[in-house]
Amino acid sequence: MKSVSYRSLITGNTKSCGCLHELNLAGKKFGKLTVVDFAYSKYGHRYWNCICDCGNKAVVNGTRIKTGETKSCGCYNADSKTTHGLSTHPLYHVYNSMKQRCYNPNCKDYYLYGERNIHMCDEWIGKDGFVNFYNWSIENGYDTGLEIDRIDGNDIYKPTNCRYVNQIEQSNNTNKNIVIEYKGRPDTLQNICRDLKLTPECIYARLRGGRTVNEALSTPTDKKRHIKKDKLYELDGESKTIRDWCKIYDRKDMTVYRRVYNGWDLETALMTPTDGYHTYADSKKKYNPCT
Repeated sequence: MKSVSYRSLITGNTKSCGCLHELNLAGKKFGKLTVVDFAYSKYGHRYWNCICDCGNKAVVNGTRIKTGETKSCGCYNADSKTTHGLSTHPLYHVYNSMKQRCYNPNCKDYYLYGERNIHMCDEWIGKDGFVNFYNWSIENGYDTGLEIDRIDGNDIYKPTNCRYVNQIEQSNNTNKNIVIEYKGRPDTLQNICRDLKLTPECIYARLRGGRTVNEALSTPTDKKRHIKKDKLYELDGESKTIRDWCKIYDRKDMTVYRRVYNGWDLETALMTPTDGYHTYADSKKKYNPCT
């Protein structure tokens, strides 16, 4: 039942309750649904009896059928949400981290991977990419605590170039490593610092400050050492605090504080430009203390 004005009836503007504006959908196919016939009207909406490709029957709002909001009896959504069931497995995190490094420019390590054209093979990045990667990992030595490592650091992620190693082995096979000779044998700075119980960041800073390898490694680290802001430092016969020297040389005081704390002499800390390094990742990319 519908209330209609007298004028609309006379002029013919209203010819039905609205059903004439609804196309006959019977026999038509939308997505996986085939419309059989009209079912009923409710709250101004027309509903249709449909049969889905999967064999189920459903009564569906005609507007939703035409706009594509409803494409099946519900099996389409169920199919689209079907996954490999491994999203909580540790390997899923390994896989996603690998993708981020290779394809996401916002990833902090992208410059070491995607920017160098290090990507993933088609077998691991396709439709069944993770399943293929998972199966390969299980069959090739994956275990909790191990990390994926590329044998050739300049080649892509693929089955013939990857292996699972512990963290120490993985860190020794990265292009960020610095190999130096210490006590007659070459080794990575990471390994030497680990043996001497030193902090690699501190040794990097010492090398950057101009110290030799032996000086950087033999100087003990005073963990209780700190910089007093009111302490005076002498330079060219004058004594001033670090903050005052930074104002004169237009340097950021926190940068100079950090350099002095890491063993730099004041003159080197003030005179060495930052070269516009705004982030840790940028400084790691552009600086190598052994070059």
